Amino acid sequence: MTPEKSKAPRVFISYRHVKPDEDLALAIEQKLTGEGCKVFVDRRMLIGTEWATEIDRQLNAADFFVVLLSSESIRSDMVRQEIKLAHELKQQAKLRILPIRVDFTGALPYDLGGYLNPLQYVVWQQGQSFHEITETLHLAIRNARELPHVGRTGGDSLAEIQELHDVTEKRGAPLPQIDPRVLELALERGAMACHSPFYVRRTADDEMERLLNRRGTTTIVKGARQMGKSSLLVRSDAYAKNKGCLVCYIDFQRLDEAQLKDLNSLLRYLMHRLARDLKTTRKPEDYWNEYLGAKDSATDFMEDAVLADPNKQVVLMLDEADRVFKYDYRNDFFALLRFWTNRRADSQIWERCNLVVANATDPVLWIDDINQSPFNIGYAILLEDFDDLQFNDLAQRYGLSLADAELESIRALIGGHPFLVRQALYLLASGMTWRDLETRAIRQDGPFGDHLKRLSGLLLTREALRRAILQILRGSTCDDEHSFQRLFTAGLVVGASRHEVRLRCRLYELYFGINL
Repeated sequence: MTPEKSKAPRVFISYRHVKPDEDLALAIEQKLTGEGCKVFVDRRMLIGTEWATEIDRQLNAADFFVVLLSSESIRSDMVRQEIKLAHELKQQAKLRILPIRVDFTGALPYDLGGYLNPLQYVVWQQGQSFHEITETLHLAIRNARELPHVGRTGGDSLAEIQELHDVTEKRGAPLPQIDPRVLELALERGAMACHSPFYVRRTADDEMERLLNRRGTTTIVKGARQMGKSSLLVRSDAYAKNKGCLVCYIDFQRLDEAQLKDLNSLLRYLMHRLARDLKTTRKPEDYWNEYLGAKDSATDFMEDAVLADPNKQVVLMLDEADRVFKYDYRNDFFALLRFWTNRRADSQIWERCNLVVANATDPVLWIDDINQSPFNIGYAILLEDFDDLQFNDLAQRYGLSLADAELESIRALIGGHPFLVRQALYLLASGMTWRDLETRAIRQDGPFGDHLKRLSGLLLTREALRRAILQILRGSTCDDEHSFQRLFTAGLVVGASRHEVRLRCRLYELYFGINL
């Protein structure tokens, strides 16, 4: 979209507070401001309600979203969240995204690639002046031009994904989300094992493999954000393929609004993905019948095309399935999954299908009748924090020789939160001292600053959640079930119910105790 000619273009600049990203962001701000644009840059604003509200307001008001992509920013939780929100606004034709690669030309992580790969971009290389970049950007905004480099409509090459994966694994630098494309790498190498020196097996891995060794199972995987649900599914995908199963892994976070707008669109997408991934000879369009409806059409295609071979076991994995909860057709969709599960009782065909559904949000709040869904049947796997043995084992894999007192202090600060544990151990292995990490833990520019800012944005723009956290900080229970589930989904709290709730770790207690 383009802003009205009479209005000054509003530009939101998203970047990581590191060099040279900061310097380039400043140069862009100065150039565009001088040319009459209204530019917003988060220049280390103090965390608070005003900060969170202002970020949200400025992003929604922007005509252009300029994002600086560097090897640091692609690991930033906050930048990634801003990109996700900008993508949603772009889908509504409310703004245009202008990516700038900052001395970085490699593959983007899985989630960012889905948003940004098709877009045209510009590259700044080390040693190059900022003038050319700022001028190119200004002309693109003034004249509604595209940036010069054509986007990657075909996606990244396996070689580029390999490089990103290897750098991540060799350094142990955690990404907020696993990249399912590692499965393609495994196939390319002729092996189906997605080994990682930093992946910690938990009870959930053993349970999942046991269930995949059986025919006709339904498995519900539940865990908060960054608990490792996607990692578990990706490795289970590899395990199943290694056994000879046909696997279709679908991440609902990657679906566009057009694919989710109604039940018919979603089921057509799912069937086309199954047809593509499983290489069926029959096509969904041959089965779609408006008189029978989407559910019957999808069921017929599953039985005649997807599950046709009696010698093949099919595994359908639905990751982040709770994204469907916000849509009016959610009851019909999950009722269909329940119907497929129940069909195993009188049809051997459906014993050829293993269904895995991963979610973070409790479906009871969204599904009218839980008995018309797959969530109260089959097998439930709950992902839990790392225990002490797993924590110590991971520290050894990072090559750390820490005193028992130091290990205990780290655990006391961040608990067994999988993402925070990897982040802390990675920083310690990279040379940061425990004293420095502890001292700077709750600072905005500290080792967990990016992660904490993202969570602050969630709380400070939702008053009910902010009040709930304050209640919990005071040692009280959580009054509202919806707030409890939202906080659990975000990974902020633990507890079997809102009556037993507590903050996830000491880090959150310290940070939110002074920032709410």
